[in-house]
Amino acid sequence: LEAAGNVETPKAKAYGIPSEACPSMARSMAKVCLGEAQLVTAHRASLMKLSRPTVSSLYFGAAQFYEEATKEIKGNIGEFNEVSEHQMKYLAFCSWLTTARAIAQMGTHCREQDQVGEAIATMEASRRFLLKCRPLAEDDSAWMEVFQRECERIIGSLSKLRKENEIVFFQTEAKAPVQYPEAKQVVSPLPLEL
Repeated sequence: LEAAGNVETPKAKAYGIPSEACPSMARSMAKVCLGEAQLVTAHRASLMKLSRPTVSSLYFGAAQFYEEATKEIKGNIGEFNEVSEHQMKYLAFCSWLTTARAIAQMGTHCREQDQVGEAIATMEASRRFLLKCRPLAEDDSAWMEVFQRECERIIGSLSKLRKENEIVFFQTEAKAPVQYPEAKQVVSPLPLEL
């Protein structure tokens, strides 16, 4: 009967179960927690002065966790009574902001290698990703503060690169950013032991 469309499988909707109690939402939230832990790992790697490509790949790994959380929710949307719009915005904001940070790390790496033309194109790509966050941040002052701080950092770096190129390097700006490293996810969940 279910295949014929006459009967629906019981879902959380039918029973009024909160979305947070659904297994797919729990899996999604676990991915968010892993993304947050990966962000801390990437930040610590940056403070420890690990190579820029390594730090970039860690940031890309964090963005990947946020994307996986979004896919988990969207793939199981029929289970939920409602999905918070704020939650979906948060996942998109974190994914795009983290991707912008990853790309900026590669732009800085290019500058350190005196590849200023590539650095400019890469920082410009980072800026474009960051600007995707603006509509999401407009409704929340805390998010807007994070967005503006990141804008100041990335746009400041881009302006400095362009000025250095005009005065010192005289390199042609690349048409495309450098190739990005593969995402590395180094954090993993621990089994629950009672």
